[in-house]
Amino acid sequence: NPFLVATSPAALQPGGGLAPEWLQSRMHLFRPVVAATAFALVAGWPQVRAAQDAAAQATPQRPTFRSGVATVRVDVSVTGRKGAVVDGLSAADFILEEDGVAQTIDTCQFIALTGERLTDREESLEIRSPEHAEAEAARDDVRLFALFLDDYHIDKLPQITLPLRRGLTEFIDLLGPNDLIATADPLTPMSALELTRDRFDLKETVRKFEGRQGELFPVRSALEEAQLESRNWRRLRAEVTLSALAGLVVKMGSLREGRKSIVFVSQGPPTFFGRLDGDIDHRMQDVFEAANRGNVTIHVVDPRGLGTEGRGGSRDTLYRLAAETGGRAIVNTNNFVNGLHDVVADASAYYLLGYTPMRTAPDGKFRKIKVDVRRPGVEVLARKGYWAPTAAESVAADTAASRPEVPGVVGALAGLALSKTPRAIDTWIGLEDPGGAATVAVTWDRRTRALDLREVVAVEVEALPVEDGPPMAPAQTIVRSDAPEGQAVARVPWPAEGGRLRLTARDEGGEVVDRWIERVPGKAEPLLSFDDIRFYRALTPLALRALRDAARPVPTAARSFRRTDRVLVDLVARPADGVELELELLDSTGERLLAFPVGPAVADAATRARVEVPVASLGLGRYVLRARGRRGEVQAERLAAFDVVR
Repeated sequence: NPFLVATSPAALQPGGGLAPEWLQSRMHLFRPVVAATAFALVAGWPQVRAAQDAAAQATPQRPTFRSGVATVRVDVSVTGRKGAVVDGLSAADFILEEDGVAQTIDTCQFIALTGERLTDREESLEIRSPEHAEAEAARDDVRLFALFLDDYHIDKLPQITLPLRRGLTEFIDLLGPNDLIATADPLTPMSALELTRDRFDLKETVRKFEGRQGELFPVRSALEEAQLESRNWRRLRAEVTLSALAGLVVKMGSLREGRKSIVFVSQGPPTFFGRLDGDIDHRMQDVFEAANRGNVTIHVVDPRGLGTEGRGGSRDTLYRLAAETGGRAIVNTNNFVNGLHDVVADASAYYLLGYTPMRTAPDGKFRKIKVDVRRPGVEVLARKGYWAPTAAESVAADTAASRPEVPGVVGALAGLALSKTPRAIDTWIGLEDPGGAATVAVTWDRRTRALDLREVVAVEVEALPVEDGPPMAPAQTIVRSDAPEGQAVARVPWPAEGGRLRLTARDEGGEVVDRWIERVPGKAEPLLSFDDIRFYRALTPLALRALRDAARPVPTAARSFRRTDRVLVDLVARPADGVELELELLDSTGERLLAFPVGPAVADAATRARVEVPVASLGLGRYVLRARGRRGEVQAERLAAFDVVR
């Protein structure tokens, strides 16, 4: 799997391939995906995209309890009469045990959220890209929810469908403007999972929802078509549901360390299918393990009314999912909306306890946690435990911690994250000729998701001094980025002390779509310095040939490339004489993956080299290019990060 290789260099053997001890130490993270893939092959499925996407998207992020974590954090909901939140507690009010042994609570913090933005109140809350959604999910003032609609195990009956739609619509109305929520079903691939604040779209999803328990037609996908050939399609669908739930848990757990809530709406997938077909309890264990590692709470909602069992459902499954993950079991009730109010309340006010375990052996075993409060008449909800790191994980964590930080890599990755902020366009701003008359070059590309539906056709570039003042040079306009070279780049004279650029994106009518200011530094060291690394992207062989032949092609502002793209980079070092150039590809931790053969550099007013980056052979993930130059005893380097995406 090239994704594993690309994002986890510690997994590589010296001769290539995956190190067995590394893979074994991380099997608990991929067990839901591996099991789903193996089962899919046996059942004759033509694809297992959902499982693969779950692994690919969840792997780069570290769940809460990985190796090397010395402090364990447990979030605890404490409620009193009529579900009222109990606040004002201190560490002395809690009793916390791990495997029956009392632990000393080091930290106790009360978290209170309302769904309102606590900072940046003037900023638009609209989610404009997957990157923006993940950045928002990492904020401390955002509550995270996911709604899993298990249509495979919900009856298509009016007495179930209509109350369910009303109740879920009311649940959506409980959410605040700052909350993020995603919706999923058993066939949703994790690559298609979207965190949103769009209440209208959420309500439309709920309005159209209905169960399909026991229905084989119409067939929604090739996966379902293969189910028709299975001897026990009910077991197959139960496995699909639980594997998809495990994938969602891993995805949610990767977003951040704080509390994440999943509302699992189902009559309960069964886990036992008789003496011949056995049980699928291991699927449940996969969900429990992923939830405890990722600090994810699963609340379950049974849409059947009071005292009704319905067909094919298993309330035992629902009770177990809630109990093992610290969630609420909203079952056997005609008014499950009250329970959903409690779900929102649990995500709004809770205690975050931290302690250092007395037992620290890296045995990879499950550690049971029990939390109680020294106060009568209260209800305490907390997860049941966590998985200790294995010996291999501990060694890997120690190795990673002792590895010296590669200078510049963190800054390059931070710059890549900033480039994904919610702007109407992608821009590239590069400082040229830093050894002589400095110039700032600007170009731009469209984004697939802009701030609104208006299309940007032109960008104005104005140079401003460091402090507020008049423009330093007349404004220049860059028309569409796919226009000829002379119209696609603005070059502005730049002072040695640096300055600011004001960029204004306009639509066809000349109206402002977006406007912002970028700070740009001044000249670099004149003895030896690099221009900013330029990226060029070609979508066809003909376009690649044109790029190779062009003396001064237009750089792309994009920093996300597909494997089908052909990507060239330009290295420009100054002065022109006696400079040796090198180019290396690093992973996101700074490990060197390969060195590019730069070949003889061309010297005119500077030392130049053009190299092709083999994105087709790279796995999905983030990478850093490091250009180095040497001129006698003087050295300089420049780093630039980029993504390889689907």
